[in-house]
Amino acid sequence: MWWRLWRALLRVLVVGCVAGVEEEDDQTLCQYPGLTHFLLDYTSHYTYTEVHIVVTGQEEDTELLVAARRLLLLGHTWTTNIINVARRPDQLRTLSVPSATTPYATMVRATAQPPSSQAPPDDHHSSFTKPVFITTVATALALHSILDWKIGEEARSVPWLVIGVTMKPLLTHQHYFPLDNMVLLALWPDGGTRHRVQLWEVYQAARVLPHRISKVGLWRPPQALAHLGPPCPRASSSGHGQQEQEEKQEEEVTYFPNLNIATRRLDLTGLHIRCLTESWQPFTNNRPLKGGGVTIGGFMGETFQLMSDFFNFTYECRSAPDDQFGDYEDGAWTGLVGELVAGRGDVIVTALDSTYHRSQVIGFCFPSGDIEYILIIRKPEADPWSNFTRQLQPATWLACLAFVVLAPVLYFFLASRSPFLVTLTLQDSWFTIQTLLLNQGNLCVQGLARRVFFLTVVMTTWLIITFYTSVLVSYLTVPLITPPFTDMAGLLRKGTHSLGLQKGNSEVERLRTSQDPMLQEVWSKIVVKDPANLVPTSEEGLQKVLEEKFVFLMEKNYYQFHMGGDCTTTTLREKVFTFGAGIAVQKDSPLRLVFSHHTLVQHVSGIMDRSRRRHQPAMPSCSTQVVEALGLPPLVTVFIVLVVAIPLAILFLLLEWVVSKAMQRHSTKTPDKRGAHNRLQQRQQRRQQHPHPRPPLPHTLWGQPVTQLLDLVNSPR
Repeated sequence: MWWRLWRALLRVLVVGCVAGVEEEDDQTLCQYPGLTHFLLDYTSHYTYTEVHIVVTGQEEDTELLVAARRLLLLGHTWTTNIINVARRPDQLRTLSVPSATTPYATMVRATAQPPSSQAPPDDHHSSFTKPVFITTVATALALHSILDWKIGEEARSVPWLVIGVTMKPLLTHQHYFPLDNMVLLALWPDGGTRHRVQLWEVYQAARVLPHRISKVGLWRPPQALAHLGPPCPRASSSGHGQQEQEEKQEEEVTYFPNLNIATRRLDLTGLHIRCLTESWQPFTNNRPLKGGGVTIGGFMGETFQLMSDFFNFTYECRSAPDDQFGDYEDGAWTGLVGELVAGRGDVIVTALDSTYHRSQVIGFCFPSGDIEYILIIRKPEADPWSNFTRQLQPATWLACLAFVVLAPVLYFFLASRSPFLVTLTLQDSWFTIQTLLLNQGNLCVQGLARRVFFLTVVMTTWLIITFYTSVLVSYLTVPLITPPFTDMAGLLRKGTHSLGLQKGNSEVERLRTSQDPMLQEVWSKIVVKDPANLVPTSEEGLQKVLEEKFVFLMEKNYYQFHMGGDCTTTTLREKVFTFGAGIAVQKDSPLRLVFSHHTLVQHVSGIMDRSRRRHQPAMPSCSTQVVEALGLPPLVTVFIVLVVAIPLAILFLLLEWVVSKAMQRHSTKTPDKRGAHNRLQQRQQRRQQHPHPRPPLPHTLWGQPVTQLLDLVNSPR
């Protein structure tokens, strides 16, 4: 309860102090009328959490200090700093450097408490900071003389708001405003006689080019605050009252510029860009010129020309002396990256993808497209010897063999234990199941166990035969080409092929610095083992693929452009690397902002995709559309089996005939009397156990008495 009472009393005191300060200050200050309310609207619109007021203690800073004091009393932002560079020049440099670990707690500052109606900032709000620096035109000029502080160049990482009456003192050759500067000029026209603020931006395409000025916003106080402040002396109208009335009606709406300053950097007239490029179709397809330069083709060359026409800049391009993209070798950068690092170029226009080491020395813009690195291998030839065995994998063949061998054993065990089945020998069980596998035999069986077992055998057989025949028919129609391996792990495990990379490309750095244990092993055991694996050009790498047991790691778009119609090579299904690629500029170059934004606009509008499809050739198919009759090579395996099986069958027949004759001769020489006697005794025992009386003779036969017929038969003729 006491805490609530104290909070209410504190609010009353703050409001009273603000009212007193405003009443006192408004009686004497008329240069920037409505400055406090403008700063409140400005910081609220952009949701700034830290406001740093930069002053030098001069008379021109009086109104800004008054507004800063009001912001402190109102507690509008979590942090409000007043930096007097005349006393603490090092404080400005420390605060203006963007860092996640800026030691704000060790600096002398005035910190405003949060409004009583709001809860204290939680951990999320305390970790999020969005600062802005506010100063005057006079202070900006003083910073240049005191600290050699060039506000245009220092405002590339954090926004600055510069208030004043005119911007002319800043528009000199001593002040350079890069394309990515975040300086917003808030000007009070008419000598502060009217409650309105015009917002302007200034930029230069290059240091030696003139300043480009554009009006980007306007602020007017709300109607409820329009009467605040005493009437300041008005300047003479000089007969332009009607023009001022029309301007007032036209500029009635308050609006602030959006934070994306790249949308307003549209005029680069007079800028000449030194372009570096290498051909990498379909991204760039360059043509050499007589003077040593090149003309950029491809869809990136087309879109870069659109940028030149839109921004009105000129450019000339050339290739790197070593025709490489760039890699760090022997303590120096090679290729295009080396030329850009050395300052012999302004921008790289080609399919240059970003790597960690490259990003430390140059800046990458928004990607123009994606590049995928795949493995290229010589297309395997069809193997006629495995036409009827490759339909199933080795493990599947073993499973089928186990089924054929174990099913008769299980049936023998079932028949020997079931009371409804006649006991069979293992040989009889074998032939029963094998005939069932061939869809033969008697299915009229008794016993539930036997029926379930036979049904399982039949269904399994049908499944295997159906799958095998369907794959066999499809393969005989379209031959199946099986590479020796399908990915990088298979290449390492097989150990029969070498892996090649193009020297100076990003895949060399990615494979060399990869944290993947498998890729590290590939680099150390395959690539580094032979220096010839690093080839200077992709054409040489593809030639080695055709001549040796060589696998080439290559970018997919480039391969499809050059080798899409070549059926002597093929790609493996694994995508080793996938990254974005596009334009790159010098480290911290202001051009990065403009090129990144316009590349994104081309993507969103569809310009980039349409241009890419236009420059990407259609992929030819290696399969023929002509239906051909099935020849002998695909069926050679079957004929070989028949040729081998028929002589074997004849050989087995001869062996059986020889064995049978030998057994007959042996039985005639040594008759088995004991065996014959035993068989006779067994026959007599069966007759005694099951006697069969003779049937009585009939009385008549063919109409005659039987006795007469017997007498006729027995009588002598």
